[in-house]
Amino acid sequence: MSMSKSKVTDDAIAEETANHLNKVLEDGLADDGDVVVLDEKLHEVVSEHRAQATPEELEENASPLIEGAGVSSMVRTESLVLESAKRYRARLLYFTFDATMLNEESELYKKITDLRKFFLEIHVVVLTLKVSDAENPILRLNDNVWVYTTNSKNWWRQIYDAYSLAESQLYFAGEFRADIVMADTLFEAGLAGYFLSRKYKKPFQLHISENFNDMDFVQTHAHPVLYEWSFEFLLSKVKSIRTKTEILRQAVISFKEEIEPNTEVLPQYYNLETWKNSTPVYNLHEAYPQFNFIMLHVSSMSKNAHSMEILLAASKILRQYPSIGLVMVGHGPQRALLEKTAVLLQVQRQVLFEPMPTELVSHMKTANVLIHFSENGEDDGLLLEASVAGLPLIASTQGLSGKLFEHNQSAILCDINNTSCIVQGINRYLSHSRDRIVFAEKASEIVFERIEQDYTIYIRSYAESIERCMVEDDITIPEN
Repeated sequence: MSMSKSKVTDDAIAEETANHLNKVLEDGLADDGDVVVLDEKLHEVVSEHRAQATPEELEENASPLIEGAGVSSMVRTESLVLESAKRYRARLLYFTFDATMLNEESELYKKITDLRKFFLEIHVVVLTLKVSDAENPILRLNDNVWVYTTNSKNWWRQIYDAYSLAESQLYFAGEFRADIVMADTLFEAGLAGYFLSRKYKKPFQLHISENFNDMDFVQTHAHPVLYEWSFEFLLSKVKSIRTKTEILRQAVISFKEEIEPNTEVLPQYYNLETWKNSTPVYNLHEAYPQFNFIMLHVSSMSKNAHSMEILLAASKILRQYPSIGLVMVGHGPQRALLEKTAVLLQVQRQVLFEPMPTELVSHMKTANVLIHFSENGEDDGLLLEASVAGLPLIASTQGLSGKLFEHNQSAILCDINNTSCIVQGINRYLSHSRDRIVFAEKASEIVFERIEQDYTIYIRSYAESIERCMVEDDITIPEN
């Protein structure tokens, strides 16, 4: 994978970060190979940019990481667990960049609080930026769940701040209390978790949901050079990996073949009944009354989402029928190009772009067809949501749609390169409203029959997948 050039700020910070973390970690790591170093490619990029940088740029980005780190000084004093009691559950330390953990209405908040039944303790470190001079409090969500925020002054301090905060809160009486360290991103949170796990020789598990192998995605990252270096470093070191989709699991295996036995796809839970029974709060036909038939496409608008191919195919129908519209929901690296292409195709009045809403089921229940060809497995939920919402599908012969549905029975399935198939599918739904009803009903039946809906089973499976990293690292839970 080729390295991308970035601003001198990124490169100077990369070198500063690596050098400082080496100093922090070298006393705690016996194996020098585990100490983070800049790889040769990144070092060349850093050196090149440093040579081109002005003295002012270098001065601006040379501040040390350790001074004034924005970590709360609050230290918990209560005993975490009765030392005399034998235990068969692990203490989990979880690093996340997802600030929705601080919102009790969020999916992550609910998942963590539900996981508490399967762990003795859960400690969540959320990498956040400083929003005020006030210290962020330590939140105790339940008897055995704590949440800490780094409150960092700058984004590039977050790795060290997270590392330092977790250590200050969980190391006392000569022991680091966590049995398992986990992180859910391949950059800041992942690095902090890995460094801490290696220092205290604790099993580490990395959860991956981002498309690290998609260069469009990498280039949209705020610091692509650092991100690329980070995921290459982590994937070469980590022994236990969980991914959101099978596609991502295969991407990890292709990067590091020997990791395959210790990779799994995380369990997914889809709230099918809620989607089915929800009442729309937004109506596409009311928003766009000029159209009597609306095609819906929801995606990350990246190369793997195939939004461009869908626009090109749909344009053949749009140019014939001015009363048909295509609503493209989402945002991504190809958004601007899609807008320009719609103008070039002279269908810009019929192609509407909307940002990703807080809920999509309203769009699903008020559109006429969903066109979905994404290769990003994290988008699989869109197929299920559309199905139970009663929205007929034009989808890929590959991936989840190819496994669940049958062509011309519960969906129209096409190869993404077969434009004629997509056009014929749109025309079929246009001409035969009965097919829209029958296909949607059959797709909904299939989803309810084949997709696991027991939340208790889901959350238990999720916990067990995390715990297996102890076996993969050949470590057992201590008795006390």
